[in-house]
Order: sequence, then structure tokens, then C-alpha cells
Amino acid sequence: MCDQQTFQFFAELRDTEIEPNIWRRFQVDSHATFADLAYVVMTLFEMRGEHLFAFRLPETEIDGSKADHIYIKEMLEVGKPFTMLYDFGDSWEVQLCMESKETGDGTAPKVLNGEGYGIIENCGGAPTLSRYTGPLPVDTFAFDEQKYKQFIRTYKKELDLAWFDLDYMNSRLEKIPKTLRNQYQPYPCKE
Repeated sequence: MCDQQTFQFFAELRDTEIEPNIWRRFQVDSHATFADLAYVVMTLFEMRGEHLFAFRLPETEIDGSKADHIYIKEMLEVGKPFTMLYDFGDSWEVQLCMESKETGDGTAPKVLNGEGYGIIENCGGAPTLSRYTGPLPVDTFAFDEQKYKQFIRTYKKELDLAWFDLDYMNSRLEKIPKTLRNQYQPYPCKE
């Protein structure tokens, strides 16, 4: 198996009043598109993929409809921050920065570290996120109710916005980005 280049990112949910901040350090393969990056970020921050997304770079903006045709290696540089926007009503912003380019081991995407739960869909955005405590509503969390119930049995009974589990997050990366890809692009392009 040949080694391939991997990009390491730091991502932080912006404009929340939650302490500690909600952030992730993760890796993706260098051949990823901006859509691939979006599906990884959505997975890592508990976004269900119900809304539009875009990336705001210093020189340009990439909307979700074009994200599958633009490779991150063509547009991103180490140390230059950029933003992913999600749900233009709730206005979620995740600030990202590529920290390094490394030789990968073929296991990307993977999460290296992080803190905090993520977002609650349709809650009103970052300013209102900190108001959520108590039981986690079924419709905010999982792609299916059985997985949600298993999560509650295994991890928590109450929503803790400071909660983060590295193994759980990496297990999500095995399937959820593919599910999100299918949500955003249900039909193959015909040429």
C-alpha cells in the first residue's frame, strides 16, 4: 500500500458562549473535495445535513453545489484560516485552518482530538446553543432512532455540551460522511 498525503485541520465552532469551546483536530486525504471536507465537518459537529453549506476563503466563496468539483489541495494553504457556513438561517460558522500536510497511513478521515458536543439542529444558531441542557431530543441527534437509543444507553442521559468521545467520533466517520454525500447528491451526474 502506497502512502498518500494527508491534511491535518483544526476546526472550531464560532460565536458560542460555551466553555470549553467546541473544536476538533482531524485529518482528511489530500484528494478530498470541498464537499468531502464539508461532510467530515458536518459529522464532527453533529450536523445532520438538512441545510445548505458553503466555504468562505480569503479570495472566494464555494457554495455546496460546486464543492464536489473543487479539490482542497488546489485552494488551501497551511496556516491560512477559512470558514465553513452551514444552515443560512441559524448561521452556523466553523472556522478551519489547515495545520499541516503529512504522509498519511490510509486511515483518513479521522479525528485526533476535540472538545464539546457540536450543534443542535434548528435551535436558532450559536447564540442560543448554550441554553440547551437536559434530555436530548431524539430528532436532534441521530440518523435513526435505534442508534440514538444506543447512544443514550452507552454514553449519556442528559445533553452535556462539553461531552466529547474520540472513539465514538471516529466510528461516526466510518459511515456518516457517505450518508451525507447521498443526501446532498442523490442522483449521479449524466455526462
